[in-house]
Order: sequence, then C-alpha cells, then structure tokens
Amino acid sequence: MRKLALATALALPLVGALAFTSVAQDSKPVDKKDPTPCALAHANGGTVDILCGDDAALREYQGLDGKSEAKVALKWPAEDEVVSQKDAEKVVEYELTGYEIGKDDKGKFQHCHLILDNKPYVPDYDHKTTLQKLAGASPIAEGWHLLTIFPARNFHLSVKNAGACAQVRFLVANTKPAELPTKEGIVPGPKDEQLIYSRPKGEYDASKKEADTLLIDFYLLNVPMDEYGRLKGRIVHYAIHDADGRQVRTKFLGTWWPAFEKLSPPFAAKYKVTVELMSSDTNAVVAGPFNKTEREITIKQDDKKGGSPPNPQPPTPPPPPPSKGGGCALADAGGSAAAFWPLLALGLALARRRSRSLPR
Repeated sequence: MRKLALATALALPLVGALAFTSVAQDSKPVDKKDPTPCALAHANGGTVDILCGDDAALREYQGLDGKSEAKVALKWPAEDEVVSQKDAEKVVEYELTGYEIGKDDKGKFQHCHLILDNKPYVPDYDHKTTLQKLAGASPIAEGWHLLTIFPARNFHLSVKNAGACAQVRFLVANTKPAELPTKEGIVPGPKDEQLIYSRPKGEYDASKKEADTLLIDFYLLNVPMDEYGRLKGRIVHYAIHDADGRQVRTKFLGTWWPAFEKLSPPFAAKYKVTVELMSSDTNAVVAGPFNKTEREITIKQDDKKGGSPPNPQPPTPPPPPPSKGGGCALADAGGSAAAFWPLLALGLALARRRSRSLPR
C-alpha cells in the first residue's frame, strides 16, 4: 500500500508536466505530418486514398485552411415556418456558393448532407431532395423539426468553415395553429450546444475495402472551443460495438476533428457506433435532444469471410477531470490535442517502476 501511494505521488507531477507540454491551451498545436494514406469509402463506391494523418491536408479537406468560401443559405423551409404534410413533397430550397456539388466532372461526387432532426443524412447532388425523402420516404410527422445542411467531400468528410452550415426549425401542421407550440426539448434552439452525427453511415462493401477505415465525423454548433478547435469544458466520446455487444473501439476527443478507425477482417456483419457530446466536468451528456447518437452500420462481405472483429479492446477509462478554466454558430477548428488520460496511465507506470528501487 505504501509503495502504491508513493508511486501515485511520483506519478502526478510527471503527468502534470506531460499534460502541460502536450495540451497547453495557449499554444498552437504541432501538426502531424504522417504521409501514409488511408482508404476511405467514396460516394461513387470503392475507396479513395486521403492523407488522414496529415493535419495540414485535413484542414484543407475540411475548409479550415482559410481558403474555403463554401456558404449555405436555406430558403425553404424558413425558420419557424408552418408547413403541411403535403408541403413536405416539395424540394428543399437552399443556396450553395463557393463549392461545387454533382456527379459530373465538375462536381466530382461532392455533395451536401441534408439532415432532418437526427436521422441519417441524405446526400444531395442536384438540389432535388424533398423533405419527405429526408423523412425516409414516409409522410413527415406533425410537430417541430430541425433541418441541417452542410457540404461534404466525395469521401463524406464535412466542410466546416464558418458559414458552411445552415439550420432551421420548422413546424409541420395540417392546420395552422393560432400560436406556435413550444419546441423546447423537441429540437435544439439556435443558440443551443449541438453535436450533429455525420459518419459512419449505411453499408460498407468489404470486397472493395470500404470497411478498412471508418471515418468518424460530426458537426459541432455553439460548443465552446478555442481558435484551434480545442474544446473548453466539453469532450466528444465515440465507441464502436459489434453485433454481440463487444466494444471494439472507443476514444475521447478533445478537439473538433475527425477520427479514423482502422478495422481488419474478419469483420462483423453489423456494428453499432455511438457518438456523444459530454461535459468534462461531470462526464454526463450535454443537455440536448440529439447530443448522443447511435447508428448501426452494415458490412457487406462474402459469408465465408465473415466473423467477429479482431483484437476487441477493453473499455477505456472515463475522461480526466477538467481544468478549472473556463443560423449555425460556428467556430474555426483545426489541429489536434493529446489526450490527458493516457498520460496519466503512462505516468503511473513509470512511477511504479521508479518505486521498486526505493527502500521499503
């Protein structure tokens, strides 16, 4: 017991020094420059190689290099507009500037992600997507709804420069009410903190290597962060479970930045992906109807090559306690920050090694 207490005492200063060096919030993060490409699922099927370990390239992909002029403006429906279920058969009207979409040589399969409430997005290539299609080709339910639009690359990574996201709340009612009912707790307000799930989604063809690397991508609105996208008092957690409920991947993110998870065959037929916005003070999900999302993805594969995912990972410890510091609302993001918790584990391990040499 004495040695354990001493090891802990030795570890804490070491962890503090490592954490300060790695995640100092007043300094610019050091870019990773790994030139090794990873293959991500392409909108036209198959994969495309991108520099997923190169932060400068990822900033460019996401429109965070200061050069992107992508802008989205929603025209219909409008904020707080009342529409009928019949109206839902109409095409969503939005204006997109500074960004090309389409399946032709000009658009190169770039598209916009259109999201109704917290349903899986529908890719739009030609400004012809209806509200009903966003509702799963079913009549849209009466009540309040949230519509979100932002551009995406042909490998589905979202474009995140300021102004690239548009969002409205609208009411579906066949009879216009005398006054609008409350939407509190049903849809997020314009100033509420939001995590909007984007990827992974749908089916991945293992024979085309689409499942080798999964893109974990999401949008953050009104979430406090610094100019480099480092979150303040917040953390994003994601986990991947197989069909038997075994956790195969999990991670805490301290920045608004995509993650890339490499899976190796044999794959499970289905996985459940959870992404959630959490308070680093309490480790609880931040209040909001859509700040925790679960999605099921399917791996299409030869039955003879099916099976369970390799190397299941043990559950990750909860994130560390926070520091004591302190339309779509967006903040510029970029770079990456080291996680504190692995540093704690490293510090404890090193301290235990030192404590063995101490006299009893």
